[in-house]
Amino acid sequence: MISIQQIQYIIAVYETGSFSKASEQCFVTQPTLSMQIKKAEEELGILLFDRTTQPIKISQKGKELLPELMELKRNFDAFDIKRKKMSGVFKEKIEIGIIPTISNYITPHLYGKWKTKYDYLLLHFFEFKTHELIEKIKMRELDLVIFAAPFQAPGLTTTSLYNEPILGYSKEVPKDSIQSISALKKLQPWILTKGNCLRTQMTYFCQLEENTPSETWQYEGNDIHVLMKMCKLYGGYTLLPYYFAKFEEGNDHTFQIVEDQSNKYPMREVIGVYAANSPKKKYIDTILQDIQSTFKIQHLEKGMKIDAQ
Repeated sequence: MISIQQIQYIIAVYETGSFSKASEQCFVTQPTLSMQIKKAEEELGILLFDRTTQPIKISQKGKELLPELMELKRNFDAFDIKRKKMSGVFKEKIEIGIIPTISNYITPHLYGKWKTKYDYLLLHFFEFKTHELIEKIKMRELDLVIFAAPFQAPGLTTTSLYNEPILGYSKEVPKDSIQSISALKKLQPWILTKGNCLRTQMTYFCQLEENTPSETWQYEGNDIHVLMKMCKLYGGYTLLPYYFAKFEEGNDHTFQIVEDQSNKYPMREVIGVYAANSPKKKYIDTILQDIQSTFKIQHLEKGMKIDAQ
């Protein structure tokens, strides 16, 4: 009879379509995983995978066995959880995906607090761009994802966490002048790469031409700190999330509210998304409520200075 470990390896290859990716997911070397699957095939007397295709595809006979293999794994997982609960060592694992421009302040600000407060949970954090998070939550590869609205999808629960103003940052313009978008029109904009929601907001709010070839040198990156350094060294401006500015280390940064012609400043709604039928819902809701209570925006005034803390 094949072992539960072999069943886990088989399911991992089926889900990833790759022996190498499955071995990484299972934390074993690829030769070990391949050898164990080969032994399982010999025990079962059938070939489970067509190894000539890329990605690796499960065979017809393997597909017929797959529901039973998955049921065996679910039963074993349930048994293992019950065993751990009885012995008092169980911790619910929750995998959280966050876009970088939110993770930049949420993760360091709450990590230590959560580690103490939620000692019955095992939290794993991952950074991905918005489209990657959407794909992963749809495939149930993550338990909870956090990014900027809007988003709605069948079978997924969307929870509004907080609204966050987007602030202006520039060393080139006097700090009491970064109040109108017109003051930035002739300056070099420093923006994030495509796929970052903050880039989309900056492009829209600052009326930048997304696909127009530039006649000047350009830099696009994934790190807000680099954009700030580019502003400081070479002039220009960028837009930053309110809480990034608030929790930024050091005291030599000045951030300003920037308004458009309608006296409106850019704002993003931060949301949490998880499977509506998630068995971890009660834990996820607790985490989301904690985020809601931690990140509350106070009244902002035009031209106000926001010092790093």
